[in-house]
Amino acid sequence: MATIGAILLWPSGKINTAGFLIDKVGLLHNLCEGLTLDACNFSRDFIPVSYVSGAFTLFKKNYINLLPEKIVFPSRGFMYLDDIITGLYFSQLGFKNLIITEPLAIHYESLSTTSITKGYLLGRALAIQRKIIISPLSQITEPYKYAIYRRLSLNQKASGSAFLAGWKTGEMEYKSHKEYWDGYRININNIEKIDENSSIFKRITRFLSER
Repeated sequence: MATIGAILLWPSGKINTAGFLIDKVGLLHNLCEGLTLDACNFSRDFIPVSYVSGAFTLFKKNYINLLPEKIVFPSRGFMYLDDIITGLYFSQLGFKNLIITEPLAIHYESLSTTSITKGYLLGRALAIQRKIIISPLSQITEPYKYAIYRRLSLNQKASGSAFLAGWKTGEMEYKSHKEYWDGYRININNIEKIDENSSIFKRITRFLSER
């Protein structure tokens, strides 16, 4: 076990996250997001996930030395990069990331940033992720990018524009620091993941019922 976290709730009492799983094409899925605790009924005290939210994580200290920089999070990875890369890196090394299936903290999201800044940082992070997470999704990057852009623009056009600007920055960041980011390259073949061919609720149900 490399990292351990717990169910995080929103202030409303609904689930913010119960950990994250990557699928076979490299998309990331937030387990039980928006559901009530009763609706996402866990049958085990611990479940393995691809990575644990950085908002509430315990790390096994001696494993940190296995990371490229020997620090918990990439020094160049702020928001949407840090916990994802660290957790997936541990996963591909064969170590478990676990979630305690109890709500132990409340996550007040985005209190330190605006929706526009959040869109920009998300774009930057996803552009870099698509370069270092080796998966079939790398072959359909453009449709993926514009699908997210359209979704963000529905709520606030400025957020969508900030996302595209952030994506461009991320591409430049990877190109300028390619050797650095390639040190964090992740192959998803050995990572705990779910089947991408069904709805997210079915994925969660299948994952829990098989363990």
